[in-house]
Amino acid sequence: MYIQEYIFCLPIRKKSTVARGSNNGSSVPGTRIETNQTFLEVNMIESKYLQDTVQNIQQLFAIPALKHFETKNLGKMLRLSKIRKYEDGEQIITEGDTDPWIYFLLSGEVCVQKKGEEIITLSQMGEIFGEMRLLDSLSRSASVFAVGKTTCLAVNISASDRLPSEDENTNLLILLYRVFAEYVSMRLRLSTEELVKAKKQIKELTGK
Repeated sequence: MYIQEYIFCLPIRKKSTVARGSNNGSSVPGTRIETNQTFLEVNMIESKYLQDTVQNIQQLFAIPALKHFETKNLGKMLRLSKIRKYEDGEQIITEGDTDPWIYFLLSGEVCVQKKGEEIITLSQMGEIFGEMRLLDSLSRSASVFAVGKTTCLAVNISASDRLPSEDENTNLLILLYRVFAEYVSMRLRLSTEELVKAKKQIKELTGK
């Protein structure tokens, strides 16, 4: 049983999001907004900040990137985290924003876009996105949209007031930095392998 299967027993509230293709930065939750091509529902819902219960901590061990975390550190992360559920086409991250959220994919898929062009689609449970905000502190370099019904664990890296001390917050951020650095390194290795394969295919097709 994954974390999203029981977490919605918690009180949840709807929150405004911007649907794909919208030129309007604000909307009323649960209503329809006009886009360039169609109408999309604004339905994103989120839990309250999660509690560091034994059950919740055990569920986090199902996320590959977190399976080596100590229990106490997972508890700290839960206190900074919410469950967010999106409908198809809803925007999760907006290019150029400086929001403090990073995401673990729990179910569904997300599409990463740069200036309207699709870069990659993520569909594996536990995949991470938005982590560059922690690594380089710059504005968002791409937008992310839900593909189908999608559920994420969202971590607010700026919510240090939810931890007992600044030292605990610092220690948690260091651990997350290490996890994300390893994840980015893995993605770069995969990208390099794909680039080599693409060059070989081009060489075979052109004979050069």
